[in-house]
Amino acid sequence: MSSSNETRTSIEIAEEIKKQANTLFAEKKYLKAIEEYTKAIELNPNVPAYYTNRAQCYILTEGYGAAIM
Repeated sequence: MSSSNETRTSIEIAEEIKKQANTLFAEKKYLKAIEEYTKAIELNPNVPAYYTNRAQCYILTEGYGAAIM
């Protein structure tokens, strides 16, 4: 049985995924970054930065309609 210290919360996992997405963004891999930001949003929908970062990716891929959703 794992202790509570070993159990990662969805908030922590979402932050790790966001970091991966940020790396993809820096590498201009916008479509992959969108996927990762979406995963982070699904785990923790209460962080505005996940939405704005994903929107920026949509804008850079000319997915303007998706950027506002």
